[in-house]
Amino acid sequence: MSNSTALKRMPAGDLILDEPEPDSFFGPARSALQEADLLVGHVEVPHTRRRRELFGFEPDPNYPTYPFHPEARNAMIAVCEIGAEGVRKAGSIPCWVNPKGQPEICGDDARGRTVASCIRPITSKAALCADFEWDGNWARFL
Repeated sequence: MSNSTALKRMPAGDLILDEPEPDSFFGPARSALQEADLLVGHVEVPHTRRRRELFGFEPDPNYPTYPFHPEARNAMIAVCEIGAEGVRKAGSIPCWVNPKGQPEICGDDARGRTVASCIRPITSKAALCADFEWDGNWARFL
């Protein structure tokens, strides 16, 4: 089957909804986006005016690309060291999400200890044991 008409497809990154003047975010790319016959993207900013009622918070204006609950700035990288004998150690490396929405590795410092301290209440509520000790920059599970 031959098709003489080509369809120009374009994947796009962030589609901004429910923000004042959303067109301003796309000004520099407008002409390129308008060339597509099919434009596919994802919603970066949740489309709801009821966020406070639904989720109990408003996005922090200092985090324009990270409109999530403030506790979501606490993050971790799961790590597991495995050898021929099996698992040697498992744990996490604490991270903090900066205002640009980028995770920064904390390790065993004041911020890293704050992030790691979030593990205990979350896992306790789920009836799991998450005791850990510091092993370099890891919060190593015991």
